[in-house]
Amino acid sequence: HILSYTHWVNQQLTGVNKQVVDLTKDLCDGRLFKLLLEVITGSAVPGKDTGDLRIHSISRVNSCLEFMRQTFKKLDISDLSAENIVDGEVKMILGMVLKLQIASDLMTSRVNTASDMLLLWCRINT
Repeated sequence: HILSYTHWVNQQLTGVNKQVVDLTKDLCDGRLFKLLLEVITGSAVPGKDTGDLRIHSISRVNSCLEFMRQTFKKLDISDLSAENIVDGEVKMILGMVLKLQIASDLMTSRVNTASDMLLLWCRINT
């Protein structure tokens, strides 16, 4: 599953000349997560990009999660935690990418019903 998620992220980032090699490391500091959100939505994610300490990474990821809450109101992201993402927890990062895929499909009107969402989940996970 990690390779298919990595492939999807890299497809989104092709226009900005960035690439993810390892999801569990590359999205953890929040910088590529922020860029990915900006590419998907076409909007700037508020928050500072400076600092390399854990607290700065948590702040960036929290800004991204808050942006997701505001932008994708129908998408439940209550199970996502900035600390877990920064710590590189695989399940949390894969869950975040899956939710970004769903959000991206919602934005392009490919997911309108619960059955569409189930079909999307099946496509991603099989």
